[in-house]
Amino acid sequence: MTTYILKRLLLMPLMVLGITLVSFCVIILAPGTSGKGGGSGDVRSGKLTQQQLEVMQRTFHVGKPIYLRYLYWLGVLQPEATQAELVEARRKLAGVREQEAFLEDRVEDERRYRAYVAHLDRTLLGSRDPASPATPDPDLQKTIEEIEVDARVPLRGMLFLDFGMSVTTTSVSVWQKIKEALPVTLAMNLIVVIVIYLSSLPIGIHSATHQNTFSDKSTTVLLFVLYSLPSFWVSILMIKLMVSLPDYLRLPFQGIFPAGAEEMATLPLLWACTKHLALPVAAQCYGSLALLSRFMRASMLDVIRSDFVRTARAKGCRETTVIYRHALRNSLIPIVTLLGGLLPGLLGGSVIIETIFGIPGMGYLGYNAVLTRDYTVLMALFTASAVLTLLGILVSDILYVLVDPRISFEKGR
Repeated sequence: MTTYILKRLLLMPLMVLGITLVSFCVIILAPGTSGKGGGSGDVRSGKLTQQQLEVMQRTFHVGKPIYLRYLYWLGVLQPEATQAELVEARRKLAGVREQEAFLEDRVEDERRYRAYVAHLDRTLLGSRDPASPATPDPDLQKTIEEIEVDARVPLRGMLFLDFGMSVTTTSVSVWQKIKEALPVTLAMNLIVVIVIYLSSLPIGIHSATHQNTFSDKSTTVLLFVLYSLPSFWVSILMIKLMVSLPDYLRLPFQGIFPAGAEEMATLPLLWACTKHLALPVAAQCYGSLALLSRFMRASMLDVIRSDFVRTARAKGCRETTVIYRHALRNSLIPIVTLLGGLLPGLLGGSVIIETIFGIPGMGYLGYNAVLTRDYTVLMALFTASAVLTLLGILVSDILYVLVDPRISFEKGR
């Protein structure tokens, strides 16, 4: 298994490069990134400002050959720094020189002071102890080193997590937007995944062990109805229901933080955020809950009809032992397959849910990027989705072995 994981990790960079190359070629064909009139027309029509056009042209290196544009965007080659970047680096470097000069003056004054004190000791007290050398202030030295690093022209490119500046807000970097949206989506989707698995697995097991009973048939009908309902329609119905309820029964349905969240204590803030997340989590859960519980039911039915389950029952094992110790582990393989595809969605967010409920997550960020043609943000989202998809597939393969030790990728089985 270790050899297989190492092989996959070594092949993963090549697959990411191939995916990013295709995505980059698609993006540069979009208006405003090719430098062949589409961008100028957008400026004249008012769709893009001149500054936004310059950001896209700077990010995608218009005017260079396509292979160089890709290498620049990737970060393998570094483009020449702009005049503004050079001026800023020189300004910061001048500050470094001033700090160094101040430090040298302090060291020289300290050295002279200690030499004078040593002279007095020798003259008045007859001391022979040499004066300890003056040393710079370590905190000040650390500050100077940090400023020196910050004064350099930054490395650009996807390899350095620098995707350029946003087109819609040219003063904000793409990475800054992702850092603001990612925690929101991650927190909400972790709750969604936990709720889905804690609910769907018991439902699927119960339906399989009580096949063709009233509870099984009613659960099947209910889950098929839930799976057929579109999430945007259910979300709108939830909002309309909340509006019609009295205030003391109404749940908030916009955003994830209440008004005045900065001044609230921790526990009241968590309770308020929980109420804000109740509706979007419910709207995002029910479809996957219905699908996963049906997969669990079908997989469990296949396993409990197997010979080893009949053998366990013939040996006198209790039904709970047969189901939860012997059958459950073998029926989890299809569930593990679905789990591998959850990682990109876990960080990618839900475009529909986040847009309807006004949640500033990754899905809402991607939706706005499409509407505003923020190609720099779209490229970052494409790249993140590709990496997460490959990681999700790798996690699925590892979980296969944990669920069923008979699987061996090294032996081709």
